Amino acid sequence: QTWRLTDDGQLRHRDRCMGPGDAADTLQEAPCVSFRSKGGARFTKQEVKLPIETELYRRDQREHPEVFKLLNERLAEMEKKSTMGPEACRKNPGTCVAFMYGDGSGRCLDDTGLLVADRTSCDPVRLVGTHVQRAETNDCLDSWSDNDPETWGFYGCHDGDNQKFKADGPSRVCSMGQPIACFGTQPWPVTSR
Repeated sequence: QTWRLTDDGQLRHRDRCMGPGDAADTLQEAPCVSFRSKGGARFTKQEVKLPIETELYRRDQREHPEVFKLLNERLAEMEKKSTMGPEACRKNPGTCVAFMYGDGSGRCLDDTGLLVADRTSCDPVRLVGTHVQRAETNDCLDSWSDNDPETWGFYGCHDGDNQKFKADGPSRVCSMGQPIACFGTQPWPVTSR
């Protein structure tokens, strides 16, 4: 299942979310940031029911473990790689961090540059020179030049001031351009509070 309900109520798949459509009583899939102007898109989980397929699959695994041995080994290997993050994190252990906004709210940057409270959505970034690069794409953290210290996104790297950062101690990074904003860094992946 690729869609998930985040702690802050977004129905999300990577940088895409479900939210209000243009017509009454409709939904649409769009970049998560596009729902800001519509007041956001928040959902709550009303009920949880395990699909019959999942129940049958789990039962068969219990009753016939030998059939699932190789599959489970391969799935475990894939899971291990996915929890180790993007290739840049795997090839350079310890260089990937999560950026936690410096206001004490516990919010971090997600894969679109949005500040989110859901720590499972914290995206790994790397400090490379004066740039903060998204580990998966190498795009740079950009302030969007709107003078809002809470508006961020990832964009192709350039040498503009809105993409420059400097370390301010061992676990803090601040923007060099306006507006000034600081982020605490935490080893990635981030654990729950």
